[in-house]
Amino acid sequence: MNYSVPKASVKVKVVMTAGAPRVGMAFVAEAARDHAGHQRLEDMLNEPESFFPLATKSGFVLLNKRNLLYLTTTDAAETDYYINLRSVARREEVVLSLRGRHSTRGTLLIEMPAGMARVQDYINTNRAFLPLLAGRELALINSASIVSLTPVAPRPTHRKPGATKRKPR
Repeated sequence: MNYSVPKASVKVKVVMTAGAPRVGMAFVAEAARDHAGHQRLEDMLNEPESFFPLATKSGFVLLNKRNLLYLTTTDAAETDYYINLRSVARREEVVLSLRGRHSTRGTLLIEMPAGMARVQDYINTNRAFLPLLAGRELALINSASIVSLTPVAPRPTHRKPGATKRKPR
């Protein structure tokens, strides 16, 4: 009897608390446990197992999730979900300061019940890894590695007082 789970590979870059960043292939199940479609990297990282495999040019390595600062990918199968989510989720541009003097900037896509959609509510959910979108790159940030989160103020529009916005012809 075969008890293996069919997996798909996703090209990622991982940044750990120690050592140089690594590029390799992470693996996700072809069917997710909690939603329709394939398992996403976020699902895999938020599962209770402490380690996940990464295939690199020099072979396989098991990485401890607690020591993962963040993981990034530009794989369309991963990023498209979050890009499409932008149309329904509240977007909050933020700068995250992480352990080890790392920092990153991107957009949190806040999909929370009404009355609980503040950044503070979202960041305090029980998820170990939070998605941050920067253009077409997805970063999955270890919430335990976040030292501080700073919302980025929207850029002011430069209009003269009393000026009205022109309507397109």
